[in-house]
Amino acid sequence: MLTLHFVSKQIKIDEVFCGLLKKHGINELVTHESTGFFRHLTDQLNNDIIVIANEAGLVTCLINSHSSTNSSEGILHAIATEFNCRIHSELELE
Repeated sequence: MLTLHFVSKQIKIDEVFCGLLKKHGINELVTHESTGFFRHLTDQLNNDIIVIANEAGLVTCLINSHSSTNSSEGILHAIATEFNCRIHSELELE
């Protein structure tokens, strides 16, 4: 199951991947799918989030794959903290 998350303010995808999250133990995971608009973040426990941006380079959503081994709450919390924003899941909007 995938869950979409949305940030409460505009954030450039390059800012997400500029190294600010490293102090939280979060790094970029480069895959064959990675592009300028579709990138992955991972933590020290191998949890991951997909970050998607629009053509202007602004983050449009964060995608969490809820597998039995993926708990991305730490990554979402680090993004919210570093960028002083709220993150809402699609489930909260229903």
